[in-house]
Parts: sequence; C-alpha cells; structure tokens
Amino acid sequence: MADSKNNELGSLKWSVGLLLLALLAYAGSEIVFIGPILISLAPNFLLLGLILLFVLFAKAFIRPGILLWLLVALAVPLIAVNTRIPTLAKDLLVVEWRIEKIGTPLHATRSQPIRLRGEENSISARKFAYDSARPSCYGDGCFITRGFRTPLPHLGYDYWSENPKETILEAGFALAKPDEIAPTLDISTEQDGLIFTVRLKLSDSGGNLISSATYKYRNGFPQEPKDDSASADYIKTSPKLALNYMAHGNFINGLIGRVVAPEVTFPIRSFISRSISLTESPLNAGKTGRVQLETLEQKIFDPALLIKGVNQESAKDPWPEKGWDKERYEFCDNVLKRESPQAQGGMVQVWWVFVQDTTGRIKVRRTSNELCDEQYVWSFDYAAQRPGVVITKYSVMGELQYQVTFQRPPEIYGYQGGIRQKTFHESDGYVYFEWMDLNRPGYDLEIKRNLLVRFLVPKDSAPKQ
Repeated sequence: MADSKNNELGSLKWSVGLLLLALLAYAGSEIVFIGPILISLAPNFLLLGLILLFVLFAKAFIRPGILLWLLVALAVPLIAVNTRIPTLAKDLLVVEWRIEKIGTPLHATRSQPIRLRGEENSISARKFAYDSARPSCYGDGCFITRGFRTPLPHLGYDYWSENPKETILEAGFALAKPDEIAPTLDISTEQDGLIFTVRLKLSDSGGNLISSATYKYRNGFPQEPKDDSASADYIKTSPKLALNYMAHGNFINGLIGRVVAPEVTFPIRSFISRSISLTESPLNAGKTGRVQLETLEQKIFDPALLIKGVNQESAKDPWPEKGWDKERYEFCDNVLKRESPQAQGGMVQVWWVFVQDTTGRIKVRRTSNELCDEQYVWSFDYAAQRPGVVITKYSVMGELQYQVTFQRPPEIYGYQGGIRQKTFHESDGYVYFEWMDLNRPGYDLEIKRNLLVRFLVPKDSAPKQ
C-alpha cells in the first residue's frame, strides 16, 4: 500500500514537474541560443505532463489492467490534438485528400509542347496540414525567439507555391502555340472554407485522357488564427497565438497530420513527372558515347610546382594563363539566354535556350563550365558521370554535335584535376586539351601533374573538311 502511494506521489511530482518545465521553457524563449531550444520543447513538456496527470486520475477509478492502458492509448492522441478533434474526425471520415488515376506515361522528348488550359495563376497551400502557430525568430538568424506567428503563405518552408507556366517549362517542356496540336494539361482549383482543391487532367494530342488527379490541402482550422503575414508580431504577440502553439505544437499533432492529410507538395510538377516520360530525341542517336583519352605528354612535378600570387594582378607566370578561358566563357552570354526571366535559382537550376534558335525551344542546363565562339558551344560536366567527365558540343543554333564521356585520369591525393580551358580545341578530327592536377592554398597555386591529351571526335559529328 505504501509502495503504491509512493509511486502515485512520484508520478504526480513528475507530471507537475513537466508542467512547470513547460512554463519555464515558454518563459525562457528570449534567452540567446538556448531560447529556441526551450520554446521548441515547451509543447511536448506540456503534453507529457497532461498525459501523466490523466494516468494518475484514471488509476484512481480504474484498476491497473488492459482497460486502463486502452484508455491511456486513446487519451494520448486526444490530449495532443485537443480542440482539433472535430476537424480530425471530419478529415478521417469525409475528406479524400488524394485521388490519382495515372495511366501509361506519355513518351516525349525535351521541349515537347504542352497546352495549358484553365488555371494560369500561381497556386499554393500549406506544406503540412496540421501546422500550428510557431515561434518567431527575432533579429538575424534564430538565436532568440520572441512572439509567435502562423504559417505564412509567402514563405517557402511554410507553403509550397507553383506557377503552372513556369512548372511546365522547368520540367523540360514548351508551351504550345494557339494553333499547335499538342497534349493538354487542364488545371482547376477550388477554395471551400479552409480546404483548397487542385484538379489536374492530362490528355494526349487527340484528346484522349491519359491521367487525372485531385489533391486537397488544409490551410488552417476553425477558431484558430488565420495564415497570413499580419499575424506575425515579434514584440506584441497575441495570447491566442501562444495558446495555439502550446496546445498544438507537440510532435504527436504533427505526426497525426502527416498520416491523416498527407501532402503532395508541388502537385503539378509531381503529376507531370509521373504522367510524361522524357526520352532522348531520335535525332541525337549515334551522337553520344564513351571515348578513350590518349596521353601525348606527361609532366609530374616532385615537389609540386609552386606559383605565388596567381590571383593577384601582379602574377606574370604563364601557367595561370592556361587556365580559365575568360573570353570564350563570357562569349556564352551572346549565345545563350535564360528561357524564362522569371525562373528562380542559379545558373545550373534553370533552362537556357540558344539565342539564334528561331523556335526558342532547344534548351540546355548550364554547368558554369561552358566555352562558346561564333559557331559552337562546349559544355563540361564534372558531376553527371563521376568518375567520368561529360563534354557536350552544340552548334550556336542548338543542334547537338556530340556528347562524349571519358574516364578521368587517376586521381592524385590532395589535388583536384580538371580541363585547362584555354588549351581546349579541335583539330584534324581530334579534341585536344591539357588536364592539370592542382591545389590552391590561399593565393598560391600548386601544380602536381600536367597531361596533354586528346580523343577522337565521333565520326558522325566531325566537321566536314
């Protein structure tokens, strides 16, 4: 009997301790560095404290056994979800979050035209349906949290956002002209209270349905603060926001939300990727393959050749001049342009088209390692086929001349190998360049090995003499 009372007293102390810990964590949110950790734990401390209190009260009326632990198992999600329980029941029983009928993928080549019909404006929704209010970061970084805010539609980690036209272009396709025969993507949306619906249909060029999908998104809960930027106030936050965070910011609420209302972020992109299969153009057959490097000359420096101050204007050594080809690299700005001025991301993440291509549809990814002249574009990709290197050659009109892959020369520990762009050239049916293994400590340059190599240009793409 005494042991039982001691156990109950211990459990009570734990539950009260957790509740106090939740309050202390909440109060300590403005402590530098530690504050964000404390405030993130506060809802979970509150949840655990309430669960322990429930267990204590349940044991007072129900003898320990299967029934007690069944009630506890039921109580845990109810305590975690609390005021959202009516909505949770509706989400479980009524809402169909994801309906997909994906048929046999349509095979297409890059720049395949797609007709867009219906919704043309940007669409967006919550990334996680059961999000709650969250702490606001104050100042630079998140070293202090002060106040609370709801998920904000303009923030990429709160909401996903898609522009239908940009998504089609980013996926590698083109927008069909008004009189052009092409597959059609129908997009429609509907806002019903806090539920946002996206409906998608893809039909082939003959009008036959290929795939369809309906995705639903929850953008808030009844009686809770709305998702908008007006709710963000670092200094004077509302008690309603704080209460919303403490009640629903626990980890169980988040887990339940992901199971009940699974999100399909970027639905247009996801739908297109599953409904259309991009294949290589038959026009490029025979223009791709592997080549073998032939070493014509080799220099190994032991110790490594040290060149001082290569990044300074005073450097006069001829070695650095054999490196980056500034003239041919910058000429690429006259040959290539971004497909869409609105495209986001860096050089590698967007599509580029050829200025002289009248169709405007031949698109390529830039690697930041391109050389261009009046006739051709060469692209060097060190990452696509590692440990191989891919070299692709186009005409300035966008016609693929060849794409070859070669095995890198054996690596030397501590040094990075690459093509010395100024030495890269074609002559008499061969491509010649120097491969240099080097290291850059500060402003200096250490060269360990220099190879003069060549490979045979694929016969189908060799220039006519």
